[in-house]
Amino acid sequence: MIDPAAMSNVADLAQLVTIEPGAKQVQQAFIAAGVRVMVFAFDTGQGLPEHAAPHPVLIQALQGELTVTAADRTVTLVPGGVVHFAPSLPHAVIADSPAKMALFMLTGEAASM
Repeated sequence: MIDPAAMSNVADLAQLVTIEPGAKQVQQAFIAAGVRVMVFAFDTGQGLPEHAAPHPVLIQALQGELTVTAADRTVTLVPGGVVHFAPSLPHAVIADSPAKMALFMLTGEAASM
């Protein structure tokens, strides 16, 4: 028998959050073996101040445009664009337009049942 926790899915990550004027919104999509997936919605100018995560992180733009800064480097993410951060690398995200993004924290942990 195949473990049902071996596969997780969300049909449309962007539909989990709504962009609200002057605000940011976050929704946990799922936690599975080795990964935690969060979805964020930002109005223009909103974002995440500089912080660091203990695990590797991937951010993918789902809608709008995001400015991502880390290690004295700045990139612009548009839908489909992805950026990777090594563990403990300070980084920040700002929405240049109303935007949505998915964050994949690669925890390496086994899924809890």
